[in-house]
Amino acid sequence: DVSVTLTDPNGNMIRTVRPNSPQSSGTYTIEWNGRTDAGTVVAVEGDYTVTLTALDPVSGMSYRRLGTVVVYK
Repeated sequence: DVSVTLTDPNGNMIRTVRPNSPQSSGTYTIEWNGRTDAGTVVAVEGDYTVTLTALDPVSGMSYRRLGTVVVYK
């Protein structure tokens, strides 16, 4: 299972871009439109943290990777 979430500069989780769901191996692109789960445009400028979490169903191991998106208005 794979999930991708975004957290604002204040540490609030503001968007689930990809819910926890099965994903085959490969290369993927994920786009974010600058909106929260509520559909509003993010209000805070700064560094947003992108968290990708993947669970290997065979080994049961969990993997987590972090990235940054910078928002300027």
